[in-house]
Amino acid sequence: MAGRAHKKSCRKLMRVSRNFAAWVRPILYESVRISKYLHLFSLLPRGGDPLRRSSFVKHLFINTPFDAAFDLHLLNSCERMQSLAIHGPTFKDLARANNRGIWSSSNVACRPSSVLLFDANCDVFRQSRLDPPAVLRYCTHLIVEHSSIDIRSVSFVLSISPQVTHLALCYTYPRLFALQHLEEVCHANPQLEVIALVQFVRRTTKAFDDKWCTTNFGVHSFERVDPRVAFVEVFRQNPDPEDNWAALTTGNLDVWELSRERVAVVKRTEILPETC
Repeated sequence: MAGRAHKKSCRKLMRVSRNFAAWVRPILYESVRISKYLHLFSLLPRGGDPLRRSSFVKHLFINTPFDAAFDLHLLNSCERMQSLAIHGPTFKDLARANNRGIWSSSNVACRPSSVLLFDANCDVFRQSRLDPPAVLRYCTHLIVEHSSIDIRSVSFVLSISPQVTHLALCYTYPRLFALQHLEEVCHANPQLEVIALVQFVRRTTKAFDDKWCTTNFGVHSFERVDPRVAFVEVFRQNPDPEDNWAALTTGNLDVWELSRERVAVVKRTEILPETC
């Protein structure tokens, strides 16, 4: 825990003790955010140190403009990756990026089972007619911070992610209340087991720990659309993509467990309609 919370201090101590370095290195490089191309060099072997740090990466967050060679090298270097997060700049000009780099349909070394798309408009995927990328081939849990309230294009992303059984759509309060075409998406995707609608509510003061409101409000109209839908509110001080990614990948925020809890609560009310 300390290694994850105090990475800068750990890096300093690693220069002093080889034993400490060997112990903490897998923790230090377990979650990596790439926001500059230079960050890639921190994962490469260094002089006198043959270790490939990328082999420790389980959770990767790419927050750089699209670069086919750079992205493909990352995917093939982090073969133990469990979750992949991609932020806005990578989604620009997807038509040019089709079947290249991170969106390549060719086999890559990593097989993330969880994929997070931050600040993404799935309509861009649909318009570019993106070929099924390899990074989505084994994805079972998909989290999308969607920039549009019209979610019909989410079905296209699901069509190129054939293994997805758990879908979470995230919005910052109050945009989720304007969500459109939920029933259509539910009907078009019977393979989904969980459809989580996650609303991040910003708190300006930290009067209490971040907590999740899943049980103290009545059944929402969205939850009457389909019994798989769970409406979850998350209170956070700073609901930006980087903080949300850290919480989602470390287990501090388990939207799937919260969704299961919420579905169970709704079922106990015995007011759900029949399944679509």
